[in-house]
Amino acid sequence: MVKHCETPLVFPLSNPTSMAECTAEQAFKYTDGKCLFAAGSPFDDVDLGNGQIGYSNQCNNYFIFPGLGVGSFLSGANRVNDEMLFAAAHAVSQFVDEAQLESGIILPRVNNIRDCSAKVAAAVGLAAMETGVAHGGIRGIDWSSDSLAQDLKSFMWTPVYDPFLDYTWKRQV
Repeated sequence: MVKHCETPLVFPLSNPTSMAECTAEQAFKYTDGKCLFAAGSPFDDVDLGNGQIGYSNQCNNYFIFPGLGVGSFLSGANRVNDEMLFAAAHAVSQFVDEAQLESGIILPRVNNIRDCSAKVAAAVGLAAMETGVAHGGIRGIDWSSDSLAQDLKSFMWTPVYDPFLDYTWKRQV
């Protein structure tokens, strides 16, 4: 690949990890560290030596699907169209800046997933309205608000659990 392209894209998207077409380490090894790598499963970043890092991006549907669902539901969309998917992809792209792109980071890092999902939801909802597939939606949402993505976070599920309670059952003899 590197013979025909200065910076080849290597996207082994098969899951689970054991079924991936190659590892991040293999991709960087066989492209002399010149590829952009994104896998469907998580791989560790690769130390390329001389202070260089080969970034292992995770290309997964979790960047799109949660926000797509929330934005579709809250806007009352009766279907998902191409414009909504494009809006979702564009929203995800806003989480990677030029410096990250130049270093090989092509997708948001996982620690930004909730903010990313909220921005995707806002973009999807707005696209649904602009294309006429939104019918009603949830009342009380100000779709013209500058803080729309932040406002939509209140509709997102937060995985918070009560601490585990130890119920030890003692058998009476």
